[in-house]
Amino acid sequence: MRALAIALLITLTATFARAQTTPTTTLGPRQNTVPSDAARHEYDREKKSPGLAVTLETLCPIAGAGPLYVGRDGDKAGFLAVLSGVSGGAAAGSLLWLLHLNEQHTSGASRVENDFYQGTAITLLITSGIVYLLARASGISLASQSADLHNEELRQRLAAP
Repeated sequence: MRALAIALLITLTATFARAQTTPTTTLGPRQNTVPSDAARHEYDREKKSPGLAVTLETLCPIAGAGPLYVGRDGDKAGFLAVLSGVSGGAAAGSLLWLLHLNEQHTSGASRVENDFYQGTAITLLITSGIVYLLARASGISLASQSADLHNEELRQRLAAP
């Protein structure tokens, strides 16, 4: 099932060819720059795969792996990694706390206290789970964008097609 979800995610985030118009001026003829074979080879060697970036981001349990593969947006990737790590740790801790509280057999006033702690643990578990999922979704989006921007900047720098 996870393989199907990954394949669907890669298919949905595949890059589409973008049509770009070359500006023309009335002052003179338009100059066509034909990239050399060396520039094309350099572009092919240095370009990053958006599919691989998204796959790395999806498979790694900590967000930010895709942009780190691309080599762009390290500050955003680092923030997502810290955010997903902290929220994942909070979820694991609250789950263990909840399991511990379920084993307690209390009565009377301590039962009210135990119910309060269970409610707190459940709230922490749900909140940290939502934050973790948002960090992961942001990381997947950032991975695709980073790869596209890297390839576009590389194409412009090398004047490759």
